[in-house]
Order: sequence, then C-alpha cells, then structure tokens
Amino acid sequence: MNVLVKLFYFSFSILLLLSPLFILDYFEVVYIKSEKLKHFIYFGIFVFSIFSFIFALLIKVNFLKRVLLQSFPLFYLLIILNNGILGFFLRTSTWKTQTIIYQNKSDKNSKVEFQMLDLGFAGYNKRTVEIKYYTRFFYTTKPIKAKYENSNWKKVNLDVNELELKY
Repeated sequence: MNVLVKLFYFSFSILLLLSPLFILDYFEVVYIKSEKLKHFIYFGIFVFSIFSFIFALLIKVNFLKRVLLQSFPLFYLLIILNNGILGFFLRTSTWKTQTIIYQNKSDKNSKVEFQMLDLGFAGYNKRTVEIKYYTRFFYTTKPIKAKYENSNWKKVNLDVNELELKY
C-alpha cells in the first residue's frame, strides 16, 4: 500500500472515531461538559474531514468507491461551511453550571441547574434545566418540571460558579 492510501485510512478512521461524539453533541442529544474534549472533537472533525476529502480525491479507486469515500467527509465539510468556520468553532463553548438548585434524593446524578453559556462579545445565554449526568464528561437535559417542592427533589441552592464570575 502506498503512503497516500495509508494517510487516507488513518485520517478516515480518526474521522469515524470522532463522528458519534460530534453528532450527539452537535444535534444536542448528549452534551459534552469538558471544554477541552469538545475542542478536541470539533477541531478533529475539521482537520480530518479536510484531509480525508483531499486524500479520497487523490487515491486511485473506481468512481463509485471514490464517491462513497468522499461523501462522509463532505457531510462534515458542509456542516462547517453552513455555520461558517468561525461559527463552527464558537459552538465549542460549553454550558457552565452556576447554581445547583435541586438534587434528586434517589439519583445523585440528576439535578436542576442554572447554567450560563459564554458567548464572548455577545454576553451570556442563561437556562435552568433538569440534568442527568452519565459521566463527568457527558449529560442530557430536559426542560424543568413545574413542581419540585414536596417531591423526590431536595433544595440545595449550591453556588458552583464554573464561569468564575464576580458578583
């Protein structure tokens, strides 16, 4: 196998490994808590989709196989171009917990949190959601229910301040 084919398989396999995490986070099915991990995934998708697309153009395979090999990285390149490169990388910001309002009594991984998202020059987005942590890196959200008092939830009002704001 020549070097170009090996480079294609390497970049394509990295793209395949990063794809599930990227798709789950991009379409907000599962959120990524760690900003470093999210930067790594988004930057990896950006770099390896470009390399995979270019290497798929250069390797010698039949037309149908080339189209199939190019369609996967092309999907990611279209997502990047749809958001713009700067907009794509601005999506790497993560929601930061400012206050844990309620804690589930039976499930310590379920919480109601007030979170903020740093938008840079545009300020902050704010939300209050019910969160289920799967690991310290991944979680899902649900809209908050109407009642948390006198239920399976304990009011904690714990100030976390992950954005380290001074107020």
